[in-house]
Amino acid sequence: MPETNVEAKLSSPWYVQVQKIKALFAYDAEVSVVYDDEDPYNVRLYVDNPTKADALDTLMPDKYEFGNVTLGVDIVPSNEEVTAEQRFRIAFDGNPVFSGSISVDVPGGKFTYAVFEPDVAQFRNDDISSAFGVATMTYEDVARDVFTDDSGVFICSDLVSCDEVEFVE
Repeated sequence: MPETNVEAKLSSPWYVQVQKIKALFAYDAEVSVVYDDEDPYNVRLYVDNPTKADALDTLMPDKYEFGNVTLGVDIVPSNEEVTAEQRFRIAFDGNPVFSGSISVDVPGGKFTYAVFEPDVAQFRNDDISSAFGVATMTYEDVARDVFTDDSGVFICSDLVSCDEVEFVE
């Protein structure tokens, strides 16, 4: 029987994970997966669609743990930026508590307002500040508590429809 040289090669678990990611997005024209030997503990996904980039950033973990090795995951959106106004519209699309968002040009920049319906949200709250265990807040106040201050967006309630607002310069 002739001898054959068979070279067995085992891949590391993090390399296998990268291959899984590549396979998952192989047919997606808006996502490019980049992994190189210079940085074997990091994989980058370049995403042409900013909405898809936000979604992937939310859905995928920042890292995968393999014992003492960590594979980092970086989602890199395209140069096309999503404005703060668009981000709120995308995030609250179809949500009835959100009236809309407005951007106003002012000297030296732009102010963006996320506008919520002037309704009251009630939810169970075990906080000692409520004798009955129920929190009562406007959606505006809830949004202020949920979103970070560094978003650069003012949060307010809608007293008139956003479509009816006109700004005089």
